[in-house]
Amino acid sequence: MRTAVLEVLAHSSEPLMAKEVATAVTNGYPSLKPTVAVVRDALNSHISKGRAERESRQNAVWYTATEAGSKAAANGAEGTSASEGATADEPEQATSVPAGEEVAAS
Repeated sequence: MRTAVLEVLAHSSEPLMAKEVATAVTNGYPSLKPTVAVVRDALNSHISKGRAERESRQNAVWYTATEAGSKAAANGAEGTSASEGATADEPEQATSVPAGEEVAAS
């Protein structure tokens, strides 16, 4: 979802409000139905990572992608953590235990 928000922002030639981003995400990705609050959270996440900027003007908040955000959107890479990027198709990594030793049950 955050990737979709960044892609919409990066492909816009002008600043967008969170509501406009939410509408564009819904139109471009029919399987996603984000609320404005969820989109705002995603935008704030991108701001904290330097991929987007926020500007207040005319009693509204406008968002634009930074150069780093545009590059990330173009690469399709969002820099997700291992837990965010894992899929159900990927097996969990097993921790090896030397032969003859038991693993303590937690």
